[in-house]
Amino acid sequence: MAKFTKHNLTYTYNWNNVSLLTFNDSDFIDTTNGNDVLAFMNRYAQTHHINSIDAFNRLEYIIHNYAPKNTNSQQDITAAITKNWNKQLYRVIE
Repeated sequence: MAKFTKHNLTYTYNWNNVSLLTFNDSDFIDTTNGNDVLAFMNRYAQTHHINSIDAFNRLEYIIHNYAPKNTNSQQDITAAITKNWNKQLYRVIE
C-alpha cells in the first residue's frame, strides 16, 4: 500500500502545527494543517485501497473543494468524499 508524502499534495498547507489527529470519526481535521490533511488522506487511501497518485490527488481535490466549510469532522469529510467521488470533476490547471 502506497504511503503518500507532502510532496504528493497539490495545495498549500501550514506545516508549523503538529497534528493531534486520533482517527475517531468525530475528531476534527484542521484542513489548513498539512499534517492533519496528509494523515487523514493516507488513512483514507489505505482503507479504500487508493494506490495511484491520480486517485490521491482526486481525494485532495474533493476535500479542498467539496468538504463542508463550517465543520471539519472526519465523518463529514468522508461523507463529502463518498458523495462526490464519482462526479465528473474539472480542475483548472494553474
